[in-house]
Amino acid sequence: MPLRIVIDNNVLVSAALKRGGPPDILMRRWLAEDFLLVTSSAILAELADVLNRPKIRDKYHLTSEDVIELLQRLQQQTVIVPGTSLSGVIAADPKDDMFIACAVEGQARYIVSGDHHLLDLRRYGRIRIVTVTHFLQVLERLKRWQ
Repeated sequence: MPLRIVIDNNVLVSAALKRGGPPDILMRRWLAEDFLLVTSSAILAELADVLNRPKIRDKYHLTSEDVIELLQRLQQQTVIVPGTSLSGVIAADPKDDMFIACAVEGQARYIVSGDHHLLDLRRYGRIRIVTVTHFLQVLERLKRWQ
């Protein structure tokens, strides 16, 4: 089974807004099928909300077409799970529970995030919660083993 991961929206937004950085490299690795991305309708809805905010669109010159293209690609090339199986894990930011629920339901091994509420957990069951840079290092180690 291919390596399954969940990517937090702060990473997806960063990838959409800034080319060449670690989040963008992570997305390129996904498109190269180095791992399988797992998401949920709630995650996609939040991502659409953030990317469609006038402040974001104006500052980063995002067009409606850019946002639609990214969301369509995510809907077509990911495993989409309900992402509703649990709550109450992260009391400080309950919205972050959707990433953990998605990872549990999608049998993901990693959640890749820049959010300290998630990163402070470090793991949930067998799911590791890591930064983009850490996960890119994991991918490099796995590549050497193949």
